[in-house]
Amino acid sequence: MIALDHAAVPAARELLNMVLAALSGDYVRGEGLVTRPDGIAVPIDRDDPMATLCRLLAEDLCLMQRRDGDGESVLTAAALCFPAGWTLAQKFLRQMIAIHAPIARYDADLAARVQRLLDGVRPGRGLMRGAAHWCGSPLHHPLNEDEKFASPGDTPNIRVERQCLFRLPDTRAVMFSIHTSIVAPSALTPHQAETLAEFPIRRSA
Repeated sequence: MIALDHAAVPAARELLNMVLAALSGDYVRGEGLVTRPDGIAVPIDRDDPMATLCRLLAEDLCLMQRRDGDGESVLTAAALCFPAGWTLAQKFLRQMIAIHAPIARYDADLAARVQRLLDGVRPGRGLMRGAAHWCGSPLHHPLNEDEKFASPGDTPNIRVERQCLFRLPDTRAVMFSIHTSIVAPSALTPHQAETLAEFPIRRSA
């Protein structure tokens, strides 16, 4: 799922340029394309920056911008492959508190704290956090706001998300990236298993 507001095109192109400059390791730059570590060559299309980005990276990417007259940051662009109980169509061009409307604990106080966090992100100083929950659903699990997660039932795996925030220096947009993995409990190290037992995580569909 890809969405890009016309006003966010400069930010999306800036993000693409930053990603291209940061690619290393087994990525190979060519004339007008990048070959990924799996051997797939991705043409660089600056007229379609979000589609190019989603073919280059395993992360979901969301651009948040606080525009004149907006009380909160707005989701103005995204490349989303692995939603966990939400859809891009319902969140696109909405402010943060509206995006999180289905979450009861996301009240005005929490919304204000999240906005202060977004406002405080500085270029060159990214933030990272982790999130995890038990799951029985696949990586791609979209739901509309009026739908509910099914009864947890058998939830044999752990959905792990590495979430990062970066400020783009020129357009001042904030990039929110989400790298998602599905992990079997048997794949945990002894230390990870002990930590999970000490700090249990929630269950979802």
